[in-house]
Amino acid sequence: MITNREYFYRLGNEEPATGFIWSGRIATNKPVTEKQARALIRKTEGLKRLPARTLVMSVSDLIAHKQARRSANR
Repeated sequence: MITNREYFYRLGNEEPATGFIWSGRIATNKPVTEKQARALIRKTEGLKRLPARTLVMSVSDLIAHKQARRSANR
């Protein structure tokens, strides 16, 4: 089980004309799983369910993805 303390999210109902912009960020004082992060996002946004196509990524996943892209572009 992978846990992180910071997650970025982009709600699936965001307007595509604005381009890709994160809807928000949550940070916790204890590590949480992505499932727990999704629950926190629902609570923060006051939603019963997250919209379809909502993207949730941990900061460590974002960093790993960026490093992989840099390696591939060399």
